[in-house]
Amino acid sequence: AGMPAGRKIAAGPGELITLHRPMLSVRRAAARAYAAAEVVPFIDDPSNEDEKYERVRVRALLAALEQQDLLTVDAISRSSRKLEQPLLHYFRADRNQPWSNVRLDGLDAIRLEWHPTDTAFGQAVFACGGASIQRDFGTVDDSALVEGTIRGAVVEVRHDPFYDHIIFREPAALLGRADGTPGFTPVPAAPGSKHLYDRRFIVTVPEQAPEGLELRPLGQLLPKDIATSTLARQRISTLPCLASGETLYALPKQAVDAVTQALTGWKLCDAFLSPIKCMFEAKSLLAERFAGDVIRY
Repeated sequence: AGMPAGRKIAAGPGELITLHRPMLSVRRAAARAYAAAEVVPFIDDPSNEDEKYERVRVRALLAALEQQDLLTVDAISRSSRKLEQPLLHYFRADRNQPWSNVRLDGLDAIRLEWHPTDTAFGQAVFACGGASIQRDFGTVDDSALVEGTIRGAVVEVRHDPFYDHIIFREPAALLGRADGTPGFTPVPAAPGSKHLYDRRFIVTVPEQAPEGLELRPLGQLLPKDIATSTLARQRISTLPCLASGETLYALPKQAVDAVTQALTGWKLCDAFLSPIKCMFEAKSLLAERFAGDVIRY
């Protein structure tokens, strides 16, 4: 299932296009016969006959198994098609549907309800952790599903009213680590431009925004002890914002309430938020990353 017949791809924050591979299901013998019948010239790759390559040895083994009617390529292909199905169906579109236990929790997090499968847990960590490549998560038993940081994501366990896991981006990955590892490098944000932020959001800068703004994590503008003082503040600290120097200029319109609530109780909250001039669109890519059906390069 490593090479699906169809795959959505995009250049950074660009629009999705679908890459089709219509020849995947065509056997080499059938393609060769067609080319010969239609007098279509073709070239044989000599490495396809060189047994120093594993793929050549595997193909020989499969051919022998197929000749003995023990394992057919068609059977393998059927299994491959089942394995390549995206995981987007895990997401609950309607809270009344009991068959799904994965849903978005606000703009920046995924909630896994009850006892998540290894696959769902691994995909949620990948989606929220901002990694560029998904790697096999391995088997995770219930004892391992505890609060902590895993692969760039934070896992919070809630036991009331249900046994849920809230997974969101690790603040230190964007704000910098205690060992001196730098965090996110601010990006120039020209008016009307689009940006892929931390692989988790597509940010659209308003057309009316002034020149000289930067796209950066909100937590970089907050005092360190405030940015990480509560779980709610840790979550908002990884959200994108537009800044003029060290001054907050704009927040994602979908996150204004979450930011205000998280900073309530901080004596400088009003002064921090007062310079906000506008809001901008930040499209969450968590569902897309969880499903794994899109490659953004």
